Amino acid sequence: MSKGVLCFASNNGTIDYIKQAVYFAKRVKKHLKLPVTLVTPDTQYLTKLGVRKFFDKVIEVEKHQVNRKKFYDGSLHHRFDQFDNATRINAYDLTPY
Repeated sequence: MSKGVLCFASNNGTIDYIKQAVYFAKRVKKHLKLPVTLVTPDTQYLTKLGVRKFFDKVIEVEKHQVNRKKFYDGSLHHRFDQFDNATRINAYDLTPY
């Protein structure tokens, strides 16, 4: 079995999880020296940003019906936003590692 890191990112209207995944992939490659696979429904956005090169493999999945999650922006302010977390249960089946 090979070693690597599996990362999930699905953007919503407020948070750009793809940009966070790029930052994450850069750190993993620099410090852990492991390959990184991204699982996302936003592959067109990856191409648009020109950031596919930071991932060793990209797995496209369907966008699921999203849940609403409470995000905290400080001690008193919070907001509800969409959060797609449904694909993570398939991590074992999706991983190439």
